[in-house]
Amino acid sequence: VSRSFFVYWSKVLGKYDTNDRAKEIIKEIYSKIEQGNSSIITFSMPAK
Repeated sequence: VSRSFFVYWSKVLGKYDTNDRAKEIIKEIYSKIEQGNSSIITFSMPAK
């Protein structure tokens, strides 16, 4: 995902108790993107 995408899209994806937990979720998102073999990827944000 390019940086310019985030400049124009400023929605909250999720809110977590710590920065470490938020970083774990970001890693999960990137992993899901890397594993995807199509242009459509579905990811459900985990609860806290």
